[in-house]
Amino acid sequence: MRIAICDDDKGTCVELEKVIRKTDIENTKMHIDTYHDGEGLLKDFTNGYIFDIIYLDIELPGLNGVRVGEVLREQLHKHRLDLIFISQKGSYCEQLFDLEPRRFYRKPLDETKILLDLKKIIKEKSDYPQSVWYENNGREYRIFLDDVLYVEAKEKKFMQRTAEGR
Repeated sequence: MRIAICDDDKGTCVELEKVIRKTDIENTKMHIDTYHDGEGLLKDFTNGYIFDIIYLDIELPGLNGVRVGEVLREQLHKHRLDLIFISQKGSYCEQLFDLEPRRFYRKPLDETKILLDLKKIIKEKSDYPQSVWYENNGREYRIFLDDVLYVEAKEKKFMQRTAEGR
């Protein structure tokens, strides 16, 4: 399970990561990346990072969380990413409907609610299409098997083609 936390408040990032790591689900490895601005998250996303869940603060320096969420939704299939927005203010709720967020948490965070929701998401994701992680030039990439058109093996290397041309 690859998770990103994007919040300009480093304390919130540390707190949320501690809560996530308390989730004890058998055979579920957690890989967590932390970002303090939306540009960094989008840069890594553009460079091939794929996440299952993104906890995204709305009030970020530079690009706000709503805009970051719009970019992610434009480039990903909606069923492949769970966006969870966090903010101190509830006034953003109407702006988020088009982004189909999984959850919206108000600060200060409710650890019990986050743990219950995360366990539910992990259980549901086990029903999602199978995927394979692979490494290329020192970077990890993920490909969903239902997106693969064909795989070609040649000289101990493989090349896959998807409908998106990857």
